[in-house]
Amino acid sequence: MILLLKQMKRFNRAVDILKYDYESRRQRNPRFSKRSYAKFLGISSGRLADLMNERIPLSEKMALLVYKKLDVTSEDQEHFLNLVRNEQVHKMDRRRKINFDKQVIFLKDTKKSLEEALKILESGDTDLCDFTSVTVPVSAKKLDQIRVLVRQFQFNLAALAHEENVEDTYCLSIQLVPTSRIEK
Repeated sequence: MILLLKQMKRFNRAVDILKYDYESRRQRNPRFSKRSYAKFLGISSGRLADLMNERIPLSEKMALLVYKKLDVTSEDQEHFLNLVRNEQVHKMDRRRKINFDKQVIFLKDTKKSLEEALKILESGDTDLCDFTSVTVPVSAKKLDQIRVLVRQFQFNLAALAHEENVEDTYCLSIQLVPTSRIEK
């Protein structure tokens, strides 16, 4: 049985797709067990139980192994992987537990870092800096996906840059602002 994209789009979490797929297979064969499903997916039954009971999240690495076993189109597979990536970003956000007061401080810090960047840009002393900008047409439907990509980029950049011996600290500011709302 192939899950159609319109069926997959109704799911907000990758684990729900796995649960749906398992239940669909179980309806066709009532003797189909979670252990059989785990074997079919190529993961341990303990890992599947942890996933289904939401004790652990589905990692992107595991998702790459699992989605190949699901009867879905390549477009659906991309949706499945995007759900996994989105869940990882939301998990990172939950760990940070940014409340409103911290967001206000963050905005003040962002404004300060942008003012400092502007001073450096105006001074011409940009040897150790990189200033880039891009303006793109954006559909409101894709805004959440774009935010996920930005957060993933920030997470990957931080992981790449992390070293014990550093010479300096750099600030990366990314603004996603609709140009129609910028006062001219």
